[in-house]
Amino acid sequence: MTSARQAILFLTHVRSARVLQHLERLRRETAGLMPVFVCVDDRGSRRDTAASFPSDFSVREEDWRRLAPARAAHLRHGPRTDYYDLFYLPALLSERLSGFDHVWFIENDVDFAGNWGDFFRPAMQSAADLLATTVYPRPLQPGWTHWRRFRTPERIPQERHIRAFLPLARFSQRLIRAYAEEAHDPAWAGQFEAMWPTLAAERGWPISDLGGAGPFQPAEGFAFYRNTFNRRTLSPGNFVFRPARRVYFHEDPAAFPETGQLYHPVKGW
Repeated sequence: MTSARQAILFLTHVRSARVLQHLERLRRETAGLMPVFVCVDDRGSRRDTAASFPSDFSVREEDWRRLAPARAAHLRHGPRTDYYDLFYLPALLSERLSGFDHVWFIENDVDFAGNWGDFFRPAMQSAADLLATTVYPRPLQPGWTHWRRFRTPERIPQERHIRAFLPLARFSQRLIRAYAEEAHDPAWAGQFEAMWPTLAAERGWPISDLGGAGPFQPAEGFAFYRNTFNRRTLSPGNFVFRPARRVYFHEDPAAFPETGQLYHPVKGW
């Protein structure tokens, strides 16, 4: 159990009125638990922007090139989806978030079928350095498509590689700092969703899965999402990369068949 100070970092590249309502619900239902900070990636803003959208941080290329030069250099040769961490890492490392022991990261297309407080209250009690979803060691999921571009320092053999799914995750402050240090090492390359858990495990820090059936189930027994695991892939469930829903939970609860579950992606912007 932990009474550590925690915060939420909400990342969005869409500043629509609907996303704003989704954010306001998140803030309303977590009031008294922890503050919500907003990071806006407006490099490709849509025309359907809200008249006024709150922003504590913005994505700036000069920031990530300064803080993670090796990963920024790799970005020139790899897909942007492998280096999505660069867009929010400067916010995680900001002075405003440095006083929090744990920081939650949530993309704007993640939703919870219920009151957000009911999700966060038990999850906040975990002492894990990384709380994530769909966490599997490489030997248990060798067919994951992103392994072919993932590289680590020689001290970490392939059998100790771990992957996760990170549209929603929680990072400890010491893991954030360690990640920033390792981001200077060009031996790390490729998918950020493998770098976070592999680094945490390499440091010997605890990792917990928010649900599913993998080997990193937390002692608390969370079951906030359901995926079906087989040898090579994950069958579509309620927290995968498809299929997409077109409405948020607060707009149409009936579109979310299981309550008390995380859902992703919601693309009804």
